[in-house]
Amino acid sequence: MQEDVLQEIVNPELTAYASRYQSEDNRLKRGENALGIQLDDLSGRTLSLEKLKGNVVLLNFWSTGCLPCRKEIPEIAELAGDFKNQDFKIVTICLSHDKVQWNELVQDYPVNVISLITDRKQAAKLFEDYKIDGIPRFVLIDKYSMIADPYAPRPSDSSLKEAIEELLR
Repeated sequence: MQEDVLQEIVNPELTAYASRYQSEDNRLKRGENALGIQLDDLSGRTLSLEKLKGNVVLLNFWSTGCLPCRKEIPEIAELAGDFKNQDFKIVTICLSHDKVQWNELVQDYPVNVISLITDRKQAAKLFEDYKIDGIPRFVLIDKYSMIADPYAPRPSDSSLKEAIEELLR
């Protein structure tokens, strides 16, 4: 974003937000360590992203009220099925706080899809750590827990499957 565009914004909160994201230096980058995540799963157990080292991991940041996010649910399940016998995990991270609706939406995911939910404080930290500027957001992590693609395609895009296959080689 150009500096002159920032001067055109009259809302001070929006100006601060735009300033934070104007620089590429502020974006999540390939080759960075995947930042630690510890969140609760469907059964209330806490899962740490570090326990998945050795697997290619697709992080899906989403919300129950986001229609584009919900449209990806069948695609996520299909993608998980395509890689079910390989070192690949999908971790869906719900950034909304409605556990009832979240639970209903993720019930039918295959076993290699890990569904986690955040509280408000955790969601705010993830937005900051992973530089989330919109949802659904997908981040691809390699077997060494390094960011392979900080802005991975959606599961409905066939190029994601190709990227996963490449990382599994």
